[in-house]
Amino acid sequence: MIAKLFIAVVCLTFTGTMSVMCQNDARIHLSGTVMSVKPWSNYEFDSPKERYQVMLSLQFKNLTDRTLIIFKPLSSEGAWGFWGQSRLSFIDAIGVEQPAESFPDGIQAEHMRALQMRYPSGRTYDPRTGYLTILDAPEPDTKYFALLSPGGYYQCITSIVVEKGYKTEQRTGKSPDDKFTIFVPEFRELKVRYTLSTRQWPGNADLRSARRKWKDLGELVLDSDGDYKVESASIPNILAP
Repeated sequence: MIAKLFIAVVCLTFTGTMSVMCQNDARIHLSGTVMSVKPWSNYEFDSPKERYQVMLSLQFKNLTDRTLIIFKPLSSEGAWGFWGQSRLSFIDAIGVEQPAESFPDGIQAEHMRALQMRYPSGRTYDPRTGYLTILDAPEPDTKYFALLSPGGYYQCITSIVVEKGYKTEQRTGKSPDDKFTIFVPEFRELKVRYTLSTRQWPGNADLRSARRKWKDLGELVLDSDGDYKVESASIPNILAP
């Protein structure tokens, strides 16, 4: 019985590690630090839930000898940036990734809004239309994309909202009236993952056509399926001082 249990744990750890190795892109090294964690609520789509806004400082480094084009993460103000899915996963004590439930963002959030907003005719608008125009442009829009020279890097501050990974604790300061809240990490490390696929989008413009159109300026980082997938290395889930 002990032998079987040991084998199961080893296989689970091995499988999780292999999954991480396969997903990493050798062209980009994404690292970062956790700057802060704050409570976050939004009444737009559902009833209030306990969620956490994780503020991150990220660095995308070009590991190749050619210029690369990447999506910028959503800015900390939420004005411009990535319109795919931004996700966190947490890494437990034995190295297994635990995906975090994230609040809808990017095109997913806009699609949900589109279902709530209808034209007088009753049809809904397709939020992908505007993004297809960006991909059809003769060069990448710097509000959404960053060009990384060989060996160069792009740094930014961004945030991702999650529904787990932290617990709230009330603390008392030097006096009984000095009450404050802290957010305690439940996992020792986390990873950030950015993904976007346009294979099922309408029209002729997509990520692959944009890569071909922009090839003289740089290489848009896509995988063999024509999707955008960038994943970070493990980031310590420790609040920066």
